[in-house]
Amino acid sequence: MNCSAICDEKQFEEFMDSLQPSISKEEYDTQYESFLMLSEKNLPYIYDLNHLSLLIGESTKQLDFFVRNKRKIYVSYRMKKKRGGYRTIDVPSKKLKFVQRWILQNILYNIKVSKHSHGFIPGRSIATNAKIHVGQELVMGIDLKDFFPSIKFNRVRGFFKSVGYNNHISTILADLCTFNWQLPQGAPTSPMISNLIASRLDRRLAGFCKKKELLYSRYADDITISGGKVLPRYKTLIFRIITEEGFEINCEKVRIQGRGSCQLVTGLVVNDKVSIGRRKKRIIKSLVHKISENGSIEANETENPFFKEMVYGLLSFTNVVDPEFAQPLIEKLNLIDWKEFTEAYSQYQKSEIIERSFKKCPTIRRILFNDLEFFKGIKLIPQNELTKEFLKELSLLKEKCSEHKKENCQDCLLTEEISDKTCMKYILGHYIGSTGGAHHGHEVYDIGEITEYKSQEVFVAFLMKSKDDTNSKNSLFTQFFDCTENGGIDIISVVSTEDLDHKTILRLQRVMKQFAKEHLYCLILRKEMASILYSFKKEFSKNNREKSLFHNGDQSSLLI
Repeated sequence: MNCSAICDEKQFEEFMDSLQPSISKEEYDTQYESFLMLSEKNLPYIYDLNHLSLLIGESTKQLDFFVRNKRKIYVSYRMKKKRGGYRTIDVPSKKLKFVQRWILQNILYNIKVSKHSHGFIPGRSIATNAKIHVGQELVMGIDLKDFFPSIKFNRVRGFFKSVGYNNHISTILADLCTFNWQLPQGAPTSPMISNLIASRLDRRLAGFCKKKELLYSRYADDITISGGKVLPRYKTLIFRIITEEGFEINCEKVRIQGRGSCQLVTGLVVNDKVSIGRRKKRIIKSLVHKISENGSIEANETENPFFKEMVYGLLSFTNVVDPEFAQPLIEKLNLIDWKEFTEAYSQYQKSEIIERSFKKCPTIRRILFNDLEFFKGIKLIPQNELTKEFLKELSLLKEKCSEHKKENCQDCLLTEEISDKTCMKYILGHYIGSTGGAHHGHEVYDIGEITEYKSQEVFVAFLMKSKDDTNSKNSLFTQFFDCTENGGIDIISVVSTEDLDHKTILRLQRVMKQFAKEHLYCLILRKEMASILYSFKKEFSKNNREKSLFHNGDQSSLLI
């Protein structure tokens, strides 16, 4: 049989004839029945794991590994909810995501979904969901508790069986789409599977509402029912249908809103028309005005490195709901020059991306630089201090002096002569108490020193890379790996004036995970190094130095 996902009857018969050993007539009849059911729905017939691997283009061994070793291929982390508490996100590996996307594109998207469901479906949105309930006397919102986690493995397997797949393949497909025996939040297949499994709930509630002259819709775990004054009397019956279908109601989030109040459906106001609401309109209008009048940097009061993307995203969403309001503001925003903002925040965007990638790796024990006693009291540099001149000084910093003298590197903190005004080791040395001694280019770490962390003595190994050195990623990676094998090191710290690229961060994270129990990790990258430099320069000023580090002249260096 060829690798085409959908096969006709002739191809099915050829495939059955090719099976070795040949199957019994009873088994053939079972497979033929499965084939007919799937053909009617335009779904690919799948016989077993080998057949599935052929269709997807992955090896059978790889798919079997996914099924048997889920804990190795999922990364779990917690995300804060808007209204308090945490949501667990389980993210599959890239290779498993590829398999899940094949299932999504070739199976799940080909199954008809309820017209009453508006979440995660192309062409439908929170706006189409809200539009159904405009101008109703009463609007009731019901939240389904733990929507994805409440859909268990057996229910997913039952769903695949119901559309026509045999027992064996239904189990494999369910295994590939679940984690910890439930639908994971983070897998690309979970939203569509949840919609399809909830289709029976949609049919029952929509049918009930039609009889009672009510309106019904669902967006993911958010059910909305609207109508006249009779609505509250059916509340108990509606709740019973929901629980009979295997879902739990979050009673704290059930709400009934009359026309005298702001009627919200999936965050949109539906009293007279679908709108984002007067309050949100005022906020957006005020924000665009601030940017236009005061500039993007001053308007970014929270110093969000993705402020521009946030503003455009907000207006793009508003444009879908209320284009008449949003279009003039988008045109006004397009006239603004974002060049200065981009220059100021481009590096901070890299820092934020690194932070987000670490949030997805909860097993890595990472600490802040100012949690170490060395750097106690150093705060992050204020955004307004990141001037072009300061950033240029930061970029000029090198790992060691350009005319590096191996024999007296360890003494530079004690001598009156500063051999180079851009030495990272000299600046850090004032906090650490050492520049690491003589260097010959093949040390395991650049500076190693004892300090306190949470009232305990720890040994910290610093691996230093300046802007000119960040291209030698293999050198940093080799040093880092060597440090993980050193039992005398408690904390491994990477120090750089630049943020490391994404590929290097991912490589380091893989090693951090491997040695998560043996070491703590500390990243002193562009944002942190800028803060140390800023603190260092201020301290020089406090001590009434006649000339700072960045002016010509010899000055004695005091340990800070």
